[in-house]
Amino acid sequence: MKISIITTTFNSSKTILKCISSIKNQKYKNIEKIWIDNSSTDETYKILNRYKNNKTKLFQVQHKSISEAWNIGLKKSTGDIIGFLNSDDFLSNENTIKKIAETFKIRKCDCVYTNVFYVNNKGKIIRNWKANEYLNKNQTYEYFNNKLKFGWMAPHPGLYVKKNLINKIGFFNNTYKVSFDYDFIIRLLKYKKIKAFYLPIVSVKMLTGGNSNKIKNIICKMKEDFKIIKRHKIGGYKTLFLKNISKLNQFFR
Repeated sequence: MKISIITTTFNSSKTILKCISSIKNQKYKNIEKIWIDNSSTDETYKILNRYKNNKTKLFQVQHKSISEAWNIGLKKSTGDIIGFLNSDDFLSNENTIKKIAETFKIRKCDCVYTNVFYVNNKGKIIRNWKANEYLNKNQTYEYFNNKLKFGWMAPHPGLYVKKNLINKIGFFNNTYKVSFDYDFIIRLLKYKKIKAFYLPIVSVKMLTGGNSNKIKNIICKMKEDFKIIKRHKIGGYKTLFLKNISKLNQFFR
């Protein structure tokens, strides 16, 4: 089972080495690395080029949004399973992908989702995103349809999905500037034949300050979230409120 990990970069020279190393050090070796560099002006592309090997696909694009770059990565990927790792994030330990791959095999599911830590540049945990309560069974459309109405969402950096399912539900919607991942995950979990499994491990440590967490993007994100909630018929203002208020608890775990 091949797992493709897609990473987009832009002027990421200060963080990309740690990201690359976290993939390189995985005990599970059947990993395809897809790097999409958005015309960095620092040393990022040189670093990526230096560390690529026969399991790496490296592309340089110009003036693409994150969702556009991810879609390019999806088109170029050949893995059975797809995951996304931001250029300033890293896999939590050397067994992460091995555990995810084993879960796909044992549970025979379409996607696996996990927990995520947000950390500062000193490695201190700032936010603990526990994705769900452990049920020890595959979860279905009926289960998620109810959860989504209460503002629940799985963190996209901790999500791994079968490529053939992505081909069925469609790629990221480029009309959304910030909430393209929210729209994508809702379409995924509302797929009528979905079988998803919650693996209660921390798969990724994310550096605080990502695109959707910047102050200037918060209002845009909320507007887009509401459009997505209405489009997919999972609620209204209550769902939007619960989605945002539920994040507060992640800072006190």
